[in-house]
Amino acid sequence: MRSCDRFWFVQGNQQPKGFKGQGHVITGDGETVTVPGRKPTVKSRITGKGVSKSKVPKATEEEMAARRAKQVEAAQKRGQEWDSRLSKQKQNREKDRKAQDANINVGGGTSAASAQALLKTIDTTQVDNKLAADAKALEESGFQWDKPMVSSSAQGRSAIAMGGGGAAAAPQRAVEPSQFEALLKSAIESGDRDQLNEAINKVRASGVESQVSEKFNAAMDLLQALELSAGLTSSSPPPTSPPVVHDVSESAQAVAGCINAIRVEPGADATIKTLLRLMENIQKNPQEEKYRKLRLENAAIKTKLVHFAMGAPISLLVELGFAPHTVDGEEMMLLGFENVDQFQSKYESVRALLLECQKSL
Repeated sequence: MRSCDRFWFVQGNQQPKGFKGQGHVITGDGETVTVPGRKPTVKSRITGKGVSKSKVPKATEEEMAARRAKQVEAAQKRGQEWDSRLSKQKQNREKDRKAQDANINVGGGTSAASAQALLKTIDTTQVDNKLAADAKALEESGFQWDKPMVSSSAQGRSAIAMGGGGAAAAPQRAVEPSQFEALLKSAIESGDRDQLNEAINKVRASGVESQVSEKFNAAMDLLQALELSAGLTSSSPPPTSPPVVHDVSESAQAVAGCINAIRVEPGADATIKTLLRLMENIQKNPQEEKYRKLRLENAAIKTKLVHFAMGAPISLLVELGFAPHTVDGEEMMLLGFENVDQFQSKYESVRALLLECQKSL
């Protein structure tokens, strides 16, 4: 390429640099005249070319209404197409089902239709007669669903020996000790004599005393303490139980005497709350020695326990397993770790008595 051609090629590709802003015209008299510049433009959405704002057309209300009508029409059309597609799919499924049923009727498969055909061949009268005969045989065997089959382990062993384990032996219901344990626990927490009597009678009738001995003995101690505190005799048996005479233990007598002494004193509510809180802390944390230790030099302890009702609260703690100790010259009541079992065995019955005493205040 020649040098002259290269010059004109370069000059042709260069963009001319125009003047931007307002221009000034120099007149002959030395004054300048300001020429208004070009109006700012915006990009057109369609052509991308610069157009003046004044030339951008605004849609009228009629045009906007026409656009909305077209949008609604398009939406309705899409909905109609979707409904038509669903209807066609439903028709195809129904057609396939009819074809499958027709094939089954011919004998080409096993489905609900063949199962229904099999049920039609069963004689319902024979089934009803068989069920009635089984129910009558069960009734004649002496089975009662609402009563225990045996009242003791000895009767259970004899019933098994007599039945021989054959098919004709009457069905027996298994006795769940956990149910009676929960029943005893609920009666102990309530502290009601009638509920305790009912729970004890049910345990005796079921013959599971040995399996729930802990709760059973606690319920018996609580019942005896309640009868003693109410001035009743424990020699009379409960209304539904066989005539059995129970001796009131010395511990139950002592507990009832302590609680009666606390009950009649003014301010008994605060003392009972202190005892309940102390007992609950030990029951929840038997391994912690700080809960099993009671400092007698504490002013609140002196007022509510040591000097209250002639020391009846301290006597009650002794019945629970506490013993006096002296540590670094300080007197205290301490529940030794070896006496934790004794405390836990009496916890529920004593707690129920204290709660009942608190309600009566």
